[in-house]
Amino acid sequence: MSPKDNDPLKLKGKFLTRAGRLTPYALTCGYQEQRTCELITDGVKEEVELTLWQESPGVRSYHVRAVVLRHSDLPLAGKLVERRLFWECFPTVSEARRCFDRHPATTLKRLKELSESQTSTTVP
Repeated sequence: MSPKDNDPLKLKGKFLTRAGRLTPYALTCGYQEQRTCELITDGVKEEVELTLWQESPGVRSYHVRAVVLRHSDLPLAGKLVERRLFWECFPTVSEARRCFDRHPATTLKRLKELSESQTSTTVP
């Protein structure tokens, strides 16, 4: 490997977009995008962690998962996953990013509406 291959600016372009997001190549390499936000459910404020990743290098499937975190009372335990809110799969990184960028409440509402529409169109 030549010294030019280790140029940080070149690597930045390979792994990060101009907006600071991971490139499809970086996702293929196993890197994940994560962010946290707050969600208020029934008057209770919860910390939600969203994760975006690609399933595996040969598979063009991108996943977005949202989980509710809680702080542990145990020393050194950190944050623990309390429950999963949703886990969606997308064929393209742009569709996955749209879901990742939305607030979890918006995605939950959309999933609930889809579920109700599928239930109402089913003939017993």
